[in-house]
Amino acid sequence: LSLHSGKWVVSFGDRPAPVWFTAPRGTWVKRLDSADGRWLGGGSSAPAEVVSAGQVPLTLAPLSVVVYDLRLEPMTNR
Repeated sequence: LSLHSGKWVVSFGDRPAPVWFTAPRGTWVKRLDSADGRWLGGGSSAPAEVVSAGQVPLTLAPLSVVVYDLRLEPMTNR
């Protein structure tokens, strides 16, 4: 699913799930991970940032959702 510049990656399985994160080129920053301890999850292996050239392999925790947002670089005068 895509929401604005964000990308949602969801696992409905009961085991860790290897998935391909498909996203446009750029650096993607994790904004939410339901497996994180602050959400009372069992622990996450999803990285805080991913650099995408189109697809990035990830492993999601069981029954979890991870949201990544594209890091927008500031505009510079060229």
